[in-house]
Amino acid sequence: MGKRFDPLTLGDYMNSQPINIVNSSPCYPIQKELFHYVPDKINYGLRTRIGTFYEILTSAIFGGKWVGTSNSSNNGNGLFQPDVMSIDAIIESKSVCWKEALKLVDFQIDQYLLQQCADFYQNPRRIFFSIFKYNVKNPLSHFKNAKGNHLEAMVKTLSENTSFLMFLPFSVVYALHTPRENSLDEKKSYFSRYDDPRFDPLTRLKATGMRELLLSPEKVLETYGIDSKEYKIVRTRLPNGVKMNKNKITSFPILFIEDRNYDNWLKKFKEENKEKVKLIQSEEKKKKDYWTRQDGCSDSGEEKLELPEELFDDVVPF
Repeated sequence: MGKRFDPLTLGDYMNSQPINIVNSSPCYPIQKELFHYVPDKINYGLRTRIGTFYEILTSAIFGGKWVGTSNSSNNGNGLFQPDVMSIDAIIESKSVCWKEALKLVDFQIDQYLLQQCADFYQNPRRIFFSIFKYNVKNPLSHFKNAKGNHLEAMVKTLSENTSFLMFLPFSVVYALHTPRENSLDEKKSYFSRYDDPRFDPLTRLKATGMRELLLSPEKVLETYGIDSKEYKIVRTRLPNGVKMNKNKITSFPILFIEDRNYDNWLKKFKEENKEKVKLIQSEEKKKKDYWTRQDGCSDSGEEKLELPEELFDDVVPF
């Protein structure tokens, strides 16, 4: 993202009819009990706190129930639980600071693949990713130095500095994560891979890729081998007057993309991924068998190395 790029000046978005939202006054619960609290450490769980802001905002814009901070795609007992859920949709909320890329982790994408193709965790639902970009370059340092109530300062800052939102169906997200072989060279300006065994493998949608997707969604979709005519593409914006805890949220661009014929896409997608689904299901069964073992872990008596929590606060390995 170059310094000259200001999404709030994009006329195609900011002069458009605003999106109809469900709740114009969402509430972010400012209380210690909402998180695992560590005194005097705003960085502890900071990404969770920021993520919670955008999960609540996602629910306010598109409806559905915010599941809460205890959720996880893999919370240790095999339960798949996205951020926002309604009767017919599952929404995964992502928040990306100004300088970072969107990270699509292989493990999480595989969980959604299972849900999409096999209803492995929940009843059949469409899947969407709600991806926010916010204009804070170094959030760990920024919020650590905030005065007064850190959570209140964070809510105010994010309300005033959200740059744009891209609401994408799983068909597009999966293509961004797993691009086809054709035209890979052209797409490399948009994405990169991380396959170091020290951390979970993932695909990054670079800041330049996020920018191009916002500016020219049809072009980017075609680059990934997706027929843009198969999608409803709407350039809209957040309406004025939306508030989070009485903090006015500055109106920002919203790129809304939806499959025109979801059933046709899903049928083809299931056929293309039959073998992959079987492989992932096999791995999931192994995990479930491990979690439900009666005799416990073979290394349960080993001593664990305890590391100071602050060592993990500012680690950004990607």
